[in-house]
Amino acid sequence: MMESLEDALSIAENSRSELLDEKKELEVSKALLEEELQKEKEKASSHTTKFEELSVSKRALEDATSLAEEIFPGS
Repeated sequence: MMESLEDALSIAENSRSELLDEKKELEVSKALLEEELQKEKEKASSHTTKFEELSVSKRALEDATSLAEEIFPGS
């Protein structure tokens, strides 16, 4: 009976150790994924800013073109 309990305890300790190792691996993976997510968010923000800048430039060019057509009709 005592040997059976010792075996069960050993199995439980091994399982606990394996679970702790898996937990550490998952925490590392989570940290790496969070870092990657942050980088992607920064890229998306940068792309949004660039898109907004291009939209402003496009509107300015359209306004300038429209003004030029008013000043120089038929050109």
